[in-house]
Amino acid sequence: MATALPSVVLLSLLLVGCSSRWPMERKRFCGDSEVDESELCDGDDDLKHTCKTLTAKGPPFEGGKLKCGKDCLSYDTSGCYRCRDGKRNPAEICDGPKLGNKTCKLLGYDGGMLTCQEDCKGFVFKGCYKCGDGKKNGPAEVCDGGDLAGQSCKLKYFDGGTLACNKSCAGYDTSDCHRCGDGKINGKELCDGAVVGVATCEKLGFDGGTKLKCKSDCTDYDMTSCWICGDQLKNGPKELCDGAALAGKACKDLGYYMGTLACKHNCKAFDTSKCRHYQYEGVVDMGGTGSDGVNDIAVDSAGNTYITGGFVTKGVFGTTTLTAKAGPGKWGYFVAKLDSAGKYLWVKPLDGPAAAMALQGNNTLHMTGSYWAAATFGKKKLPKPKSQSLWVARLDAAGGFKWVTTAGEASGFTYGNGVAAGGSGSVHVIGSTTAGPTFGPTTLPKSKYRRIWVARLDASGKFAWAVTAKNQGHSYSEGIALDSAGSLRVVSWGETELSPCKATKGAAVFKLNNKGACLWSADVGTTSSTGDAVAVDGAGNAYVAGSFRGTASLGTITLYSSKQSTKGFVARIDNSGKFVWGHALGGGSNDYATDVHALSSGELAVTGSFRSKGNFGGTILTATQVDGWVARFTAAGKLRWATNAGHSYLSSSGGFVVALAPSGKVNVAGRFSGTSSFGTYKAKARGDNDIFVARLGSPP
Repeated sequence: MATALPSVVLLSLLLVGCSSRWPMERKRFCGDSEVDESELCDGDDDLKHTCKTLTAKGPPFEGGKLKCGKDCLSYDTSGCYRCRDGKRNPAEICDGPKLGNKTCKLLGYDGGMLTCQEDCKGFVFKGCYKCGDGKKNGPAEVCDGGDLAGQSCKLKYFDGGTLACNKSCAGYDTSDCHRCGDGKINGKELCDGAVVGVATCEKLGFDGGTKLKCKSDCTDYDMTSCWICGDQLKNGPKELCDGAALAGKACKDLGYYMGTLACKHNCKAFDTSKCRHYQYEGVVDMGGTGSDGVNDIAVDSAGNTYITGGFVTKGVFGTTTLTAKAGPGKWGYFVAKLDSAGKYLWVKPLDGPAAAMALQGNNTLHMTGSYWAAATFGKKKLPKPKSQSLWVARLDAAGGFKWVTTAGEASGFTYGNGVAAGGSGSVHVIGSTTAGPTFGPTTLPKSKYRRIWVARLDASGKFAWAVTAKNQGHSYSEGIALDSAGSLRVVSWGETELSPCKATKGAAVFKLNNKGACLWSADVGTTSSTGDAVAVDGAGNAYVAGSFRGTASLGTITLYSSKQSTKGFVARIDNSGKFVWGHALGGGSNDYATDVHALSSGELAVTGSFRSKGNFGGTILTATQVDGWVARFTAAGKLRWATNAGHSYLSSSGGFVVALAPSGKVNVAGRFSGTSSFGTYKAKARGDNDIFVARLGSPP
């Protein structure tokens, strides 16, 4: 059994075994964290230097963590830093291009290039800019304050002015730049467009003119609208004429018949001293000491005048005195013929009023009216009718009655209001009735309404046919005319229905064929109207005269009056029933158009009455009391002239009638009171109202 050695012995043996190799040399290497003689450093501990103390190429380091190089023979300075090394380190605000994501805009500027200070401790703002600093910086700034980048108003295509930079520096402010044509006077401009400052034509030495303007280059005034009276040019609205420049006007355009128009020296008015009106050639007064009136007038081609009307108690007609029969108001009635000089050829009494008359040639006169007592017309004796009845008569050139025809019925009245004569000797009559009268072969139905009727008589005075209106209200007849084709034009007012035309409720004109059938109707578009007379020309145009209140619609033509006052009107209707033209006549103080007469050419004369002041086709007339007026129009509706025609104390709308002779002379008749002037002629009434017959002819 072996015996173990003591531990001390073992330790001694170990030491003895080792002692044969002592002392042993340890091997050194880089990375053993111990610096030997050949190493500058080993590991990052116990370095002899720091980044700041290390001497290096270039500027000294300013901080960082110095490390030992991998070969232990040099330092690793990658953890060190210095300013301008292109790296932004914690102690640096910036470094070269490394700005820490900062820009000029983020630092309160509008833009620009931010840079770093050389010590890396702050930014350089020299490359940043703000709008308003007076310098144009960067592409985003077009201008800044007074720095306009060399631009000016002229370079911006203006004529001049002061260019400025806008508040955002992104564009130019051209509000103080100017160019000719902008409507502002700027710089060297004298004016611009319509802007001429305080200059006027008068201040520039002219007599007047319209609004002064500027020439296109803004360097002078355009004075073409200015005028000097006496330059023989009619310029501007304030210059009515100038010398021989009369704006195309002539005496006829100003309501005169003829003459030579001139311009007054101030160029603001026409000189009409050599113009001539259609002048009165004479006047004849007739009647008695009471209140007389006229109903109709006619003129033949020889210039003879036919007149019919009434008088109270006694009437004086030249050397002939007529006495009224006992009857209502002691009225007497007459028809008279005067030659072209106004001398009586004959005067005939009538036993009933004649409302109308018409000539057939120069030798035959037709009349119509009514009577209510036993009557004698020439040799024709009529018994007293049961009610007021119609009479129609033909008279020869000497005033003798050729025939008299009557119609009526006991249950109501029958009036004759208008008559027209045809070339064949036939006669057409219009009237009104409340009865059922018989006209030859035709008996009209009775009606509770007053209604118009139209009848034809042959050359012997026998009724051929008659038609009447189908009314649901009252209608009134006033006039009738016959065209060259044998068709009729009749005028009425109120509610009128002539078959097969539709009913009308105001003034209206109807065209009827030679059998009495209605072909068309034309109304004035208001119930507040009357149709008082109608005439036709050679082309079949109809001319109607009447009165209205409010608004009258003549097709597309509108005439105006107040709702409280009346104006007259005259209008033309073509052969198809269309209104061609129309005129309101008067001033609206209860004025009337009561009669119209036309020649074959379409020339026409119109008459009526008016109060105060009235406009008649452009001529202003002033009334003394209730004056008559007479006017001539062309077929186209153009006024030739207008003038006063007597005056009356009475306020009635009637009492004025007119006839236009083939020669163009106008015969007008009416009633007057006191002393009335007719041009250079005067007439003095014997009583309240006398009758006048006057002629207007061509001036000397």
